[in-house]
Amino acid sequence: MNKPFTMMIKETQTKIAKVCNESGLPPVILDLIIQGVYSEIHSLTERQTAEEEKAYLAECEKVENKKEENKE
Repeated sequence: MNKPFTMMIKETQTKIAKVCNESGLPPVILDLIIQGVYSEIHSLTERQTAEEEKAYLAECEKVENKKEENKE
């Protein structure tokens, strides 16, 4: 059984908070680091979303083409 996303989210948040607390860095520096990490994650999310949409639309087109072929 796969771990529920809610548990994975909570564990990840706890780990990130622990690393931040143990780093000894001031909040202003942590903010800069987290902004950079967020920017990277956001770019990956945008790319993944575009790829998934492209794959979905291609699959829909295949289904439509098969429907058209079966009509003929």
